[in-house]
Amino acid sequence: QHHVFCLGQKTLSKIRVAISSIKMEDDNFHKLIHGEPNRGYDRYQRISRLVNEAITQKADFLVMPEACIPYEWLPTLARTCARTQMAIVTGVEHMIQNGHVYNMTAVILPFETDEYCCAQIFFHHKNHFAPDEKRLIQGYRLQPAEGSGYELYRWNDFYFSVYCCYELASIHDRAIFQSYLD
Repeated sequence: QHHVFCLGQKTLSKIRVAISSIKMEDDNFHKLIHGEPNRGYDRYQRISRLVNEAITQKADFLVMPEACIPYEWLPTLARTCARTQMAIVTGVEHMIQNGHVYNMTAVILPFETDEYCCAQIFFHHKNHFAPDEKRLIQGYRLQPAEGSGYELYRWNDFYFSVYCCYELASIHDRAIFQSYLD
């Protein structure tokens, strides 16, 4: 099951992509499982600095790590994308519901409509969990909730898809959008 999402009407002669690196706390997942997720100011500051540095460097597109940002912080990030017209792809911190663990990637695409700057959030559900990630999740007596497809995004005239971590190990999955991706 594959979907195509199109947003924006601009022609981009070039696109500046920023690939980020940020310190991730090893115990964030453990804290999340025990109902004490890390929503500390230090974590917020690290993410803010990263985003602001990409803006300062005039990036059009920022790629952030897997499980990087809490779901609750996505609206703030989307407002920043709308204001700056910078697109962001970021891993969302694992989410737990009814004994299942979801690993998602948020794709935040800015666009302009009439006189307004907006941003739309899309989600990619991870299709293939890495063996170590499965063992970690199952060690807490939870089950990984795997997705069932991929998305092709057209942002302005730039085409891309999201493959998270172990999904790149599948030659078949990487070939789904052959000749469509930039």
